[in-house]
Amino acid sequence: MNWHDALVRDSGVTLKSGLAMIVGCILLGTGAGSASAAEPITASASCCSYTATSFTQAAGETGTFVNPADADAFHNVTAKDLGPDKKPLFASSSEPAGGSSPIPGTQYLDPGTYGFYCTIHTTAMSGQLVVDSSGTAVPRPAIKLGVLNQKLKAVRNQGKLKVKV
Repeated sequence: MNWHDALVRDSGVTLKSGLAMIVGCILLGTGAGSASAAEPITASASCCSYTATSFTQAAGETGTFVNPADADAFHNVTAKDLGPDKKPLFASSSEPAGGSSPIPGTQYLDPGTYGFYCTIHTTAMSGQLVVDSSGTAVPRPAIKLGVLNQKLKAVRNQGKLKVKV
C-alpha cells in the first residue's frame, strides 16, 4: 500500500488535502512564510531619539522602521554610509505618528555595524544597526552595459547607438 492509500484509508483525507498538509508541514519546518526576525528600529514617543542606541537583524533581512502612535514628530532612518551608487546604504520613508515602513537596502548589508540617523533631526537622533551572521546578505542588483557600435561615424550615419544590457 502506498502513502496516499494509507492516508485515505486511515483518515478519510483526500489526495488534495493530504498534499496540502504535507506542503504546510514542510513550509513550517523550513521557516518559509514566517515573519522577519529583525528587531524593528523604533523612534521614541518624545522627540528626538530612538528607543535604543542599537538594533539587530540577520544578514539578508529587510529592516522595518516604526514611529509609534504617540510620537510627536515625523521620523525616518537613513544610513550614514554611502553605497556604490553614492546614496545612503539604506533609508526608510519619513513616517508620521503611528506609521511604519520597510527600510530598503538593509537586505544587502554584510554582517557588521552601520550607523544611521533621522534626516529630519540630523545626527542628534542617531543609532546603530547591527547585522549579524545568522543569515546571508542578498546580492545587490547589478547591470552591465556594453556599447556594440563604438565608431562615432557609424553611430552618426545610422542615427542609433547600439547597446547590450
